[in-house]
Amino acid sequence: VDATNIKKIKINWVAGSVNLRVGSGSEIVFSESSYRNLTDQQKMRYTISDSGVLEIRYCQDLDNIFNWFSLDANMPAKTLTMEVPASLIGQLADLEVETVSAGIDLSGIYGTKTDLSTVSGEIRCTDVATDELDLSTTSGSIVCENSTAKKLEIDNISGSIRAEGEFVKADAETVSGEIRLAFANLPEEIDVDGVSGNIVVALPEGASFTAKLDTVSGSISCAFAGTMGSDLVVVGDGGADYHFSTVSGNL
Repeated sequence: VDATNIKKIKINWVAGSVNLRVGSGSEIVFSESSYRNLTDQQKMRYTISDSGVLEIRYCQDLDNIFNWFSLDANMPAKTLTMEVPASLIGQLADLEVETVSAGIDLSGIYGTKTDLSTVSGEIRCTDVATDELDLSTTSGSIVCENSTAKKLEIDNISGSIRAEGEFVKADAETVSGEIRLAFANLPEEIDVDGVSGNIVVALPEGASFTAKLDTVSGSISCAFAGTMGSDLVVVGDGGADYHFSTVSGNL
């Protein structure tokens, strides 16, 4: 489809995987593949609204997809591949991808707001530069690399979280997964909540911050020189405000 008037891309997928890459030309190119032949009802559908929203749906009757699964145990997993022209990068207002058991792999594609969510699939995104980056999953892992955002929000329940890049504000939450955050800049705010997983944060040299840990049995350690207590670290002028909460995980 012609990318000229596209302001938002919205993808609703169920099973398989979703892959987004930077392409060439002036068109958004997308296709699906499966391990077996698809019936017409099982093939994806897409619409373009007058307001410039390109929406891609997993199948014809997505609203009743779970009835489909109960009636047709052979509903196939499908791979959606999309290429977005470089001319559209940074011009999108929103990029939204929602899946059930499909993994999401995004590289170099983003909107002013970028939202990736799945139930049991893995999320991987690289080379993203956006105002708001929201990544969420229930049981899958989340990996974010070489990305920039004014606000980063990541949450899951049992999968691990790893994010690397430049973020002004970062908020991460998990129950049993480990959280690893590596910042190329000094964030203004970091807020991390966990239960049993450890929290590892890497900051650039010369960082000044105050880090507070609320925990039941976890401990805090810091490689920066500063004032350190059992649940508090102050480094430099202590300007940046970081808060961490865990039950048994260490920081």
